[in-house]
Amino acid sequence: APGGPPPPRHSALRSFGRIREAEQQLLSRMPGTPYRAEDVLVRLESGRRRFLSQLRPRGDFGNEYHIRTVVVGEQHRDKPPIVLVHGFMMGGATFFKWLPLLARERTVYAIDIIGMGGSGRPPFDSRRVDAEAAERLLVEPFQRWADAMGLREFDLLGHSFGGFVCAAWASRERSPRIRSLGLLSPLLGFSDERISRMRPPPEASWQSRALMRTVELAWAQNV
Repeated sequence: APGGPPPPRHSALRSFGRIREAEQQLLSRMPGTPYRAEDVLVRLESGRRRFLSQLRPRGDFGNEYHIRTVVVGEQHRDKPPIVLVHGFMMGGATFFKWLPLLARERTVYAIDIIGMGGSGRPPFDSRRVDAEAAERLLVEPFQRWADAMGLREFDLLGHSFGGFVCAAWASRERSPRIRSLGLLSPLLGFSDERISRMRPPPEASWQSRALMRTVELAWAQNV
């Protein structure tokens, strides 16, 4: 509206519409490999979980948020499926080069981490959480997703930050449904000491120093 506040910069890039377009563009690079993309609803209760700020209903779904899921190779029902989890701030569609290969013999589910890609965005108050609660927020939606999909057993594979999420998931999973865990270049966590050791020397390029500064800021903000 005239006189109103300007829209946030890059808001269109953050919209689900643009995310869906990007997903379709990536998956269109798999000619000959049929796929299905869907939103699987999971319920997050705010009352006993400190990582959620006060929940606001999304449409008619209340406390339910969706996990974006891409499925290929659905004809292979005689073998346990593979579940793929992507890296930081990416999405399951980024596995578009792998999916046709894996779909030759297995059913594959490529899922988006909660808060990333095409998955839902629960309200999150970083001032009220510790590492344990933040990890729980990443893992519990996937556990509920597996319940909703009726998966009794599967092989779990995570790349980069997804490797961290998958390792946390496997460590918290009480049922035996995770048959195996694969970690591809996993990001398994940092520490203050490790961050200090990574600092480049004063004579390093400005690019190296800028990259390290970004890492330090993200670490300080619990990103």
